[in-house]
Amino acid sequence: MNKDDNRGSITIVRSGVAAGYEGPRFFLTKGEKVEHATLKDMPKKHGAPPGSEVVPTPNAYMTDDAWNKIAPAFAKGLRQLPIVKDYPDLWMAITLDGYGSHLENEALQVFADHKILVVKEEGDTSQVCQPYDKNVAREDKRHHRNFLNGIRTQVHMVDQNTLVLVANSALNKVRPSQWRDSHDMCNLRPSTRKPFNEYIQSVKDVGKLFLFLLYVHIMCAISYVYV
Repeated sequence: MNKDDNRGSITIVRSGVAAGYEGPRFFLTKGEKVEHATLKDMPKKHGAPPGSEVVPTPNAYMTDDAWNKIAPAFAKGLRQLPIVKDYPDLWMAITLDGYGSHLENEALQVFADHKILVVKEEGDTSQVCQPYDKNVAREDKRHHRNFLNGIRTQVHMVDQNTLVLVANSALNKVRPSQWRDSHDMCNLRPSTRKPFNEYIQSVKDVGKLFLFLLYVHIMCAISYVYV
């Protein structure tokens, strides 16, 4: 959060599956190494999912090098998830947003070696094909706000190391049912999935609303040009 009492920022890589289990988390911090020992074993010390790590980067943002670096641990963690680990010969698919680093050839090869198919969502479609953007994203933000507001009453400055611990505690509050419900809403949960023709009828009103908002956006842009 860009506030006067904050002197750091972090990026979080987050994943979950339709059964409700969460994949490994990766916290990107600015620097050349992990500064504190308490951040070196997030699963054991802070209840993060197995395989979770704190990864230093030049600016605390995702880069091609950072994505290639976390890909092996990420892929390994996904293959070790409950249910998934029982079917080592079957491929699994993971949907990622359109960030450019997600299509790095080196990382894609790592995922392929672990029989993980990486599917990139099309622009402006995350509300349809990426379950995270449904219930889970809202819950993440709600818990983050609560934890950050609480920590600010106790410390004067929130640095990036504190942010990692606060963010991890917030993410621990998200329930498996919220991952399952999010997949349901995107029609991506195998046990409840509807045929496409049936599903598209149930969300057709959403499509109409999207087209209406797009029309309004275009008309506003045209009006702005004429003005």
